[in-house]
Amino acid sequence: MSSQAREHILERLYKSAGSVAAPAPSTDWEPPVFTEKEKEERFVRLLETMKAEVVSVKKKELFTTLRRLLAEKNITRLAYGAGSKLAKQLEASWKQSKSTTGLVAVSGSAEAFRDELFSIEAGITSSLGGIADTGAIILWPDKHEPRLLSLVPPLHIVIVDKNQLFSSFSEAMAAQNWAGQMPTNALLVSGPSKTADIELILQFGVHGPKELLVLLTD
Repeated sequence: MSSQAREHILERLYKSAGSVAAPAPSTDWEPPVFTEKEKEERFVRLLETMKAEVVSVKKKELFTTLRRLLAEKNITRLAYGAGSKLAKQLEASWKQSKSTTGLVAVSGSAEAFRDELFSIEAGITSSLGGIADTGAIILWPDKHEPRLLSLVPPLHIVIVDKNQLFSSFSEAMAAQNWAGQMPTNALLVSGPSKTADIELILQFGVHGPKELLVLLTD
C-alpha cells in the first residue's frame, strides 16, 4: 500500500469518527471523603483485589502474629532496616520469643547488601499509611529503610497503622505536610509486582516482590 493510499484511508476514518470533543465537567473535581469504617473497608478490598494479603492485628500482638505468618510461609530469613524505628521493636521481640526465622539487619549502603538480599525470602518495612481511594500504601524509603528492602525479596511485608488511613492522596500529603518535607523517593504500592507479556498472560514478581503481606495494625 502506498503512503498516499494509507493517508487517504486514515483521513476517511477520521472524518467518519467525527471530531467532537468530550464535554467539559460541570463541576470541579473534589477528592473523595470516607468515614473511618469506609476507609478501612475500601483500603482492604482494593488491596485484596490486587492480590495482596491483608491481616488485621492488634499492635500488642503484631510480632507474635508476624512470627506465626513467617513460620507458615516457611521463611527462614527476614531482612529489615537496622536503623529504623521498627528495628528496636523487632529485635526485642525476637529476643523474648524464639522464631524459626532469622533476622538480617540491613545497614549502611543498600548496594552492599544487594546480592545478599536476592537470597533472602522476605523484607519488612514500615509505612506512612494508606490511601483508601486507590488502595495504595505510602512508602518513604530512606537510609534506614532503603528501597531494596521492599523491592528485592520475593515477599514484602509492610506495617500499616489504621490511624494513618487517608481518604485520598491529597489528604495524606496535606496531613503529613509533604510540601514542607518533600521526600526524595516516595512510593505508592497497591499490590505485588505484576506484568503481562504480549499474549496478556499475567506474571507476578518479575519486577519486584511476588507477594505483598500487609499487617494492618489497630
